[in-house]
This record gives sequence, structure tokens and C-alpha cells, in this order.
Amino acid sequence: MKLDELDAVSMPLPWHEAAFARVAAEHAAGQLPHALLLQGAPGTGKTAFALALARLLLCAAPRDGRNCGACHGCELAAAGNNGDLLWVQPDALAPASTTKKKEERKSRVIRIEQVRAAIAFSHGTAAFGARQVVVFAPADSMNVNGYNALLKSLEEPAGDTVLLLVCDHMHGVPATIRSRCRLLRLPAPDSATALAWLQAQAGVETAQAQPLLEAADGSPVLAARLLQEGQAQDVAGRRLALRALLQGQASTTQVWDLWRECETAEFLQQLTGEVRAMLRAMPAQRLAGAQGRAAFAILDEAMNLQRAVSAGANPGKQLLVDGLLAKCHRQLGSTTVG
Repeated sequence: MKLDELDAVSMPLPWHEAAFARVAAEHAAGQLPHALLLQGAPGTGKTAFALALARLLLCAAPRDGRNCGACHGCELAAAGNNGDLLWVQPDALAPASTTKKKEERKSRVIRIEQVRAAIAFSHGTAAFGARQVVVFAPADSMNVNGYNALLKSLEEPAGDTVLLLVCDHMHGVPATIRSRCRLLRLPAPDSATALAWLQAQAGVETAQAQPLLEAADGSPVLAARLLQEGQAQDVAGRRLALRALLQGQASTTQVWDLWRECETAEFLQQLTGEVRAMLRAMPAQRLAGAQGRAAFAILDEAMNLQRAVSAGANPGKQLLVDGLLAKCHRQLGSTTVG
């Protein structure tokens, strides 16, 4: 995430206003816990929530449950220079100029060295205000060593440091970490709210916004990014190809041709989404039968692979994708879901 050239005041997205107001009230009353786990569907605004909360916590004179935008801490944060805020993210998500080595820029994992540096930071002294804030985003991209290092900091928290852990998938965060954080589930917007926000944000009409949302699996933030990057049509084509495979209307070769240039993590995310949608649409009788059991088994396998990839595993993409596509075609594509 790019953390310089920010607006003077950072805001949560509209569908998170109520949740943010509750947390802001806890902060004003001095009741905010030392660690929050912010969980929600991908692309629904968790990062914006974490940024707005971090800036509120570092603001010297909050106004109406927001950072003021005018104090020294807010001005520094807007420029990306507030030394009391540490944003920890995989190198692949950081601006290119912040990483020196080419191999580091490819990493999609929060490395153990980053976690140790964050722990050392959290035990330092706030430079500009009353506290420090550390944000791990996404927290479910750490490996076991990273979680083990973080655990001690959660068990023995520094009194003036707040930890914000942002995650898409709860299953990617160990129970030992989850149990030491306050869990805050951030809702996804309903379709009407998402559509209205996307139209206002991207300046598009309903006829263009609706297919964008569908291509982004209902995620308005992802839809806006796809439009900005000109990728909406390609994403929609890949998603439709996966759906056709599950319905027995496309071959594994046709689907692989569309996915060969994509990241393994993106493929797994789309596959799990499509299999879940398939399961939701299955009649009860079929859900309890062989096809339902096969769908659950494929979903479990894909989710396990997601966890492994998030933790830094690098399986051969073609072998992994081919294997899952073949299972989907053989076990699920023989009967169309009604």
C-alpha cells in the first residue's frame, strides 16, 4: 500500500461507518484493546478501515471520530513520515522503490525479519504522540515463524502500542494469534451500496458498473481497481471459463489457456469462490450425494493450498492448476448444477 500523498483525513468506506464509530468511541473512552483483528472479504475496504483507525489513534486532536488532519502527527502521516506508524506488508505489495532486491519484490509473504523489526518498533517510545501503531496487512500472509515471533508480543504487549491485523481468511491465522486479539468482522456491502459506491468512485453508469462488480465477485474496491488497470474484461473471461468448466461446458485446456499468465493465489481465490457458489446452488439431494462430497473435497484442497501459498510455499503452477482443473472437470463437470 502506498502511504504517502494521503488525504488530510482518512475515512473508512461507507459500509464500515457504523463499525468505525464503535471503535472510535472505545478509543475516546480509553477502552480500545491492544490488538485488533480486522477480518472481512477480499476487496471490501479493510485496509482503508485500518488506515483510518491508525491515523485516528495517532491524532493529537480528533474531531467527530476522525483524525483532525491539521495536527503535526496528521501532517506527517499524510506525507508518509509519521514515525509512530509502521505498516508491515509483503514486499510484493509495497511500492517498488521501497525494496532493493528483485527477489524480495516477488515475495507475497510477511517475512520473519519484518515481524522482528515490528516487535522491536513496538517496544520503542512514541516520537510524536501518546502511542505507536503497527499494521500487519495482510496478517494471513505470515508463515509459522512469523506468527511465533508475533505471539510473544501479543502475550506481553507494550503499553503504548496498538497492533492492527488485517486478514481476508480467518483460517489463515492460527488460533493462538486469534485468541489474543479482539476480532472485528467487517461486513461486505450489499449489492445496491456497492453499485452506488462504484458508480460514484469510477464515474460509470449502471450498465458498466454491474458487470464490473460481477467480475470482481461483488468486491467494489477490486472492481474499481480492475477498471483503473483495464483488466475487467480479462478477469470476467477467466471467471466465466471456470464456471463453464464446473458445468461441463469447457475443457481443462481451454481454461488453462486463460489462466496460464495469472498468479497461483489469484487462481485459487477464484476457484474457491466458484466452488462455494456451486455448493450454495446445489439442491439438498445432490449436496448430500457424490457430487456434493466431491465439491467439498476440492474446496478443502484448494483452501489448504491457499494457506500454503499465503505462507510462502511456491508449488509448480501448471501442475497445481492442471490437477485441480482435471478434478473439477472429472468430478463436478459431469452434471450441471440446477
